[in-house]
Amino acid sequence: MHRVAILLPATAYRAEDFIRAARAEQAEVVVVSDHMPTIGVAQRAGFVRVDFDKPESAADLICEAAGPLAAIIPADDAGVMVAALVAERLGLPHNPPAAVASTIDKSIARQKWAQAGVVQPRFSVVNANDAEQQSPDFGFPVVVKPVDRSASQGVIRADGLDELRLAVRRVGRLLGEGPMLVEEFVPGPEYAVDGLLDDGGFTPLAVFDKPDQPDGPYFEETLMVAPARLDGRGRVALLEATEQAARALGLRHGPIHAEFRRPPGGTFHVIEIAARSIGGLCGRSLRFSILGTSLEAVLVKHALGRPTVNLDARAPASGALMLPIDGGGTLVGITGTDRAAAVPGVVGVEITAPPGTELLPLPEGDRYLGFVFAQGQSATQVEAALRAAQHEIEVTWEA
Repeated sequence: MHRVAILLPATAYRAEDFIRAARAEQAEVVVVSDHMPTIGVAQRAGFVRVDFDKPESAADLICEAAGPLAAIIPADDAGVMVAALVAERLGLPHNPPAAVASTIDKSIARQKWAQAGVVQPRFSVVNANDAEQQSPDFGFPVVVKPVDRSASQGVIRADGLDELRLAVRRVGRLLGEGPMLVEEFVPGPEYAVDGLLDDGGFTPLAVFDKPDQPDGPYFEETLMVAPARLDGRGRVALLEATEQAARALGLRHGPIHAEFRRPPGGTFHVIEIAARSIGGLCGRSLRFSILGTSLEAVLVKHALGRPTVNLDARAPASGALMLPIDGGGTLVGITGTDRAAAVPGVVGVEITAPPGTELLPLPEGDRYLGFVFAQGQSATQVEAALRAAQHEIEVTWEA
């Protein structure tokens, strides 16, 4: 029986989905995490505890304690470097650690893309301790962001010098110290691409658009709908831009998730690429082949080197709603999920934040209340179902 290690940090949502997929492939599962998994997970998998902030020592511990591995799969950003190091040491197909490092540190990615001529926002790297920022050469508006965070945490738009200085101070409080990016704000719709790399070749899995175009001052994501409402030429251009950006970073194997913006009348600008699949539980909106194979099943098959199913999406269109944290504080409760689940086209509602949880909104926060999934005959139909479901859900906070 093949053994698969799944890297699941405390903040990961996808333990059950990955374990179910690996066991369907008759694989023995080892959960690698920085916290003790739930009882249900622990009963169905081996366990190795590591510190993801120390990738080298974490990789040593996995190689020593996890036994012979046929594959190692990171569920989110925290585990991608550890996975690359373990795969390198065990001789498994992998991304070069240096390429993975450039997906973790956005300033490295920006510099590599600049050298390769990849279309991207103009940018500068500034220090979090320097509150007296100067106007950037490329003008305003700009976006200030940490180099190493995800889920739009710490991402703030600034329309002038005073706002820029305030944003840098605010992001600096979040980081403590270290560099951050000041980027040209790119107007226009935003898109996301999920796909698989195999020896450098690229297979797209899904292309999403984001109907609630986030233009700041913060950049909370809510709706993602696939397929993106692009014409054939636009889709080809977006996929070509994804391949070019991934190649420029040196990525060669495994899942990638890429984010782009397209200004009116312009070309796609790469915002970022991650060496993992789409985050949160958004992947549950996707099903492949007539058998309804999950995204996690596709990723496990790919990691094991097994033939993947027909990767044409089962439903003509699908999408996910990430329930935003509008106010923040202590979560009292969430009601209306039964009504949301009954909306035609909705295929699932998953609340991930239990009552009593203290949650922060963006830009300091990095979590969602939960997820709603929908499928339908068109992207427009899916979007309407998700909006109707959101209208049914009510959130109560205690300040």
